[in-house]
Amino acid sequence: MAQWNPTIAMKTAKEMLDTDRKENAIQVLIDCLSGKKNKNQWLPILEEVATLLLDTCLKTQNHKAVKDGLHQYRTICFPSNTSSLEKVIYEFLVKGDTLVREAKESGANAKSPEDESIESKILRSVSGDAFEDRNERTHIQPYIKFLWESFRAILDLVRNKPKLELTYYNTAVKAMRFCVTYERKQEFKRIGEMLRLHFAQLITHGSANSAMISVSSIQASQNSLNCLYGARFEYLNCSVRLELWQEAFRTVEDINEVMLIIKQQPAPQRMANYFEKLAQLFWTSHNYVFHAYAWLRFYLISRDQNRSLSEEDLQRLASVVLVSALSVPVQHSNAEQSQNHQDFFELHLEKEKNSRLSALLGKSLSKRSEEHTSELQSRSPS
Repeated sequence: MAQWNPTIAMKTAKEMLDTDRKENAIQVLIDCLSGKKNKNQWLPILEEVATLLLDTCLKTQNHKAVKDGLHQYRTICFPSNTSSLEKVIYEFLVKGDTLVREAKESGANAKSPEDESIESKILRSVSGDAFEDRNERTHIQPYIKFLWESFRAILDLVRNKPKLELTYYNTAVKAMRFCVTYERKQEFKRIGEMLRLHFAQLITHGSANSAMISVSSIQASQNSLNCLYGARFEYLNCSVRLELWQEAFRTVEDINEVMLIIKQQPAPQRMANYFEKLAQLFWTSHNYVFHAYAWLRFYLISRDQNRSLSEEDLQRLASVVLVSALSVPVQHSNAEQSQNHQDFFELHLEKEKNSRLSALLGKSLSKRSEEHTSELQSRSPS
């Protein structure tokens, strides 16, 4: 049919855009990408069709069309032309980020309350909103919602797909930093849920589905391993920046689970980051023994792997380890310890809690402060 011809579809869509019929243009472009003659038959002009479709969706904030259009284009590109899909997604996300920033700037430059229209004042008086809140909801929120829904759609679209692991990683990182920039804590938690769900699907279905990556394929590819760990370490860093301590702790557990399943550890730099963030979490949750041991593990990795550290840097790190060990209370009642842990981790059984925390450090810890200090001293540089 005529609408399946990319050239005709492009011409028709541009004519519709010239007459401000954006939704009609979107439908024409989606029909073109979903046409039977274009399935599994990639052409350069189809990339132009997909790009025009996404550009139009940006103008209308139609995230459902983004999901539908990218789904159709993935079918066309996968598995032989994934580079085109990566390019289209990357350019779309850059434009989307620019759109949100421009919307935020325009909202900041919006009229003052004195220049507000009578209709807007009446609506605010009914809703009880402040001028700034209503201004943000009107100018910024629609764009933030659109970009967030686009992130979700893309992550779901490229999850566990061979050759698209880097796209998944880059999209996840952009989504996390987007949530940090605009303080979208609820959306940020959903990213964590998606990472866990997608990894569970990989474990369950990966080995039986040739169209998905599997544990064995990740073990055989350093790039796959870097993407898998990279997304989780970025989520950990962003969790700490947002002060979402429960999410940070769950992510540390996720990283530990991945290490157990994949049976390969991250690069030494990432392991150092792992123990550094653990130390911060344990301090916040009043787990002082675990906090000190996390600093010890951080020091040992830094000493053995980071050749750029000077003797002065090593001495400073050793001092941090020693001070953290000396900060462990000599006597700590079980009732108080249980309450401190429960406030942060929301767990009820002290024994189960200590077992979980010890597993994160890769060692069973049942040490008193004096025993812990002795071990720290024995490992200190001479």
